[in-house]
Amino acid sequence: MKSEEMSYHSPLVQQAMGLHNASIGEMRKARILEIRRRFSKHESDTASPAITASVLCENVIHNLNHLKLHKNDMSAFIKLKQYLTKIRKY
Repeated sequence: MKSEEMSYHSPLVQQAMGLHNASIGEMRKARILEIRRRFSKHESDTASPAITASVLCENVIHNLNHLKLHKNDMSAFIKLKQYLTKIRKY
């Protein structure tokens, strides 16, 4: 829910629907949306170089944290290498 929609609900509902109760995927989506809001040049901008580089950095951070927990996850390691290669191109 958007923050404008949340303001009409009671504090208990706001607390239950907050990001501190969200899953890892929902928190990651919220961080990516915040990055897009912060670096967009206009309202419908989703692919400017600043946004793309910032989202790639967020993906790298997410994969590094995942690899700290799951050291033998080779698919995450390969994906991390792909993200780093994309960042080098920017």
